[in-house]
Amino acid sequence: MKLVECRSSQVKDYIRFVGSVYKDIPNYKNNTDWTTKLILSGRSEFGRSAFILPVLVCDAERVVAACTFIHHANLPDYLQIAFFEAIPDSQSAVGLLIGKARDICQERNIAKICIGLNGHVNYGFGMLDDHFDSPVSFGDWYNPEYYSGYFAGHATKTYSLSSFRGETAHVDRAFLKKATERFCKEFSFRKADFRQFRREMQIYTDLNNRCFGNHPFYYQRSYAEDYELFSGLRLLIREENLIFAEADGQPAGFLLGYPDFNAFVPPGKTAGLGTVIKNRLFPGQIDKFKIVEMGVLPQYQQSAMILGLFDLCYRFAGDKYVYFESSWIWDENHESRACAKRLMDAEYKHFKVFVIEA
Repeated sequence: MKLVECRSSQVKDYIRFVGSVYKDIPNYKNNTDWTTKLILSGRSEFGRSAFILPVLVCDAERVVAACTFIHHANLPDYLQIAFFEAIPDSQSAVGLLIGKARDICQERNIAKICIGLNGHVNYGFGMLDDHFDSPVSFGDWYNPEYYSGYFAGHATKTYSLSSFRGETAHVDRAFLKKATERFCKEFSFRKADFRQFRREMQIYTDLNNRCFGNHPFYYQRSYAEDYELFSGLRLLIREENLIFAEADGQPAGFLLGYPDFNAFVPPGKTAGLGTVIKNRLFPGQIDKFKIVEMGVLPQYQQSAMILGLFDLCYRFAGDKYVYFESSWIWDENHESRACAKRLMDAEYKHFKVFVIEA
């Protein structure tokens, strides 16, 4: 068994291996293809500030595991074992990957290794820990059930995350409307203006960097990185999918949410031109809306601003969908969890992030 560093000509082998891992999983939708190819291309804005090394582990001529080691300048304490994939019973291969990670940490003076972060939290975060047979929503990170077992025994710290889900009919719309009218008089709310797409993306980036600066594993993004990310979504999302809150005329919070476009993606495939066309022609066939990300500046976190963002989101989307689903929320983020519990029916999927001391 040997570890092979991927040259540009071998990236196709990496992508082909990913497909082989999931070929017999009927509910799998490939949400990672675009991001993986972007980062492995060596031409991404993200890559300008990061050490990126894709590797394969081969047993004879057969690929049994793969990952991409990432060390970003804005997250200096961590080496990521990102975009990890492996076939069952590959503990020895995982041991080689961890050994290689420790060698890189020694060379680059890095203190810790993390598994579950795929470049940046905006690209993919959290190793799925349950609901392996449930539908894979657009933007969800999916992995086989046995992945967590490869790293749990090596981890010196494990972080837990949860998503939430609920029926739209159960949302207390009257409560949101009343709370917004009563407690959000000092704020204004608006949908994004995609005629000024670059400007709106800069506002989004600024708010991310200011709202989440103290969150574990979040690190500062550049305008170019987020513009690159959203340019790939622009044909699918609408202006009402990105909502801003303003205080004294200045951006102070945001909510990003969109329909589950995977309703139009065949099993094992990724969103593409066909998804865009079907979304334009048959938007009523999507029955689920996903709250991807939301945040408010620290000085407004004890205000009702987040309820105003939800109110406008539900007004735009609430009558069109049967279900609402959230993205991951830190289990230690008690305020966000309380908000999710208030607006959705129950916890849904659970995720893990593993940290190994180098």
